[in-house]
Amino acid sequence: MSRQFCPPKLVQTPKSEGDGSINDTTHSSLKALRRASKQAGSVVNVMNEDMRILERIFYKSNNSQRPTMAWKKLKHMRRLYWRLHECELVNFLDTLRLAFYPAGTTVKQLKLAWTHIPSFSYTEACLKRLILICLLVTKVRSAESAVLARRV
Repeated sequence: MSRQFCPPKLVQTPKSEGDGSINDTTHSSLKALRRASKQAGSVVNVMNEDMRILERIFYKSNNSQRPTMAWKKLKHMRRLYWRLHECELVNFLDTLRLAFYPAGTTVKQLKLAWTHIPSFSYTEACLKRLILICLLVTKVRSAESAVLARRV
């Protein structure tokens, strides 16, 4: 997964010009995206706290533990944490939500009714990015399991 996400140029069409049959689906999807964004915020806060602890462990123990297999697994988990941190999941989800509103809308104004439909290419690129983030989360969880299994 590339470190920087560069979606295609955002091209919006007004909701009134779009296909009316997708309005209900889009509305429910945006509600789900809003809930996911809030939940992701709390998960990211917990992850940042874990990263802070992990960085402290690395600072204290890197020289003495470097050659061990458990340390290498912990180092791999640390790299995956940083990759996940660089994705800026909450900002990405908010940017995706902002694509359904006119230019100049802020995150605080996202409680208003959506008025625009982003282009298919933009939405497709964002969904591909979300899939890659989900795969990265799966890798982080398996790395955590490997490190924790080693500790027990």
